[in-house]
Amino acid sequence: YVVHQGDEFLAVRGIARFGDMAWAGDELAIDLAMVAPQRGAIEVIGIAEPSAVLIDGDAIPQVADVWAEDGPGWRWHEEGYDLEIRVAEFGEHTIEVRGVDRLPYTGPPVVDEIAFGFDATREGWQAANDLAPPSVEAGQMVLMTTGGDPFLTRPGLSAPGTAEDVLVIRMSVTGGEVGSVFWGTVDSPGYSPQREIAFSVVPDGEMHEVRVPVGEDPAWAGHTITSLRVDPTGGEGGIEIRIDSITVER
Repeated sequence: YVVHQGDEFLAVRGIARFGDMAWAGDELAIDLAMVAPQRGAIEVIGIAEPSAVLIDGDAIPQVADVWAEDGPGWRWHEEGYDLEIRVAEFGEHTIEVRGVDRLPYTGPPVVDEIAFGFDATREGWQAANDLAPPSVEAGQMVLMTTGGDPFLTRPGLSAPGTAEDVLVIRMSVTGGEVGSVFWGTVDSPGYSPQREIAFSVVPDGEMHEVRVPVGEDPAWAGHTITSLRVDPTGGEGGIEIRIDSITVER
């Protein structure tokens, strides 16, 4: 969905049933309904960080991860100028966003294939949490954990998901035991435990191939994948991660 103010526009997407939308001055109002069993978040794309977000007249908190909360919350992502709003309750709601200012999309180029080799750059992948800024060395993305919940993300995808897909991550880690993959789709943007698959890692510092059968998940197959999140390991800071490639085989 697109809401206009003069020649300017904002994009709105999510799993909600959307009603009226109005953008006037620095305020955006969105009427929507969350229909059981679907409950989750909506996104407003191309927006600067707002001053406040309200649901049904009540201000909701700004949080580090909208999916880690039981209640409502919002998070603004500097990469891509994306506002994520979690709506915790079923039913009809009015969302108000205050302090609205449009910013152009400056995220990584949109690609329709999941095939990242890191030959010279990070190829749009971003260290989103508990990771030091990554570098690229000898065709590998190199990261160091700074806390117990490290993950990196790649927005800007428009890749068809099929039942035959296997996400293949070739990487090495020096610590931890378990990682996971999350994904967002056109119908269900953002990251949720409903779109997560865990995998085991071998913390020996050697390169290993992790194969994640994403196509077996009905939340992947038949959907357009718009973003990926990889939690390569966990446990503590000071773990070195080297990622040689992230691809989909089918």
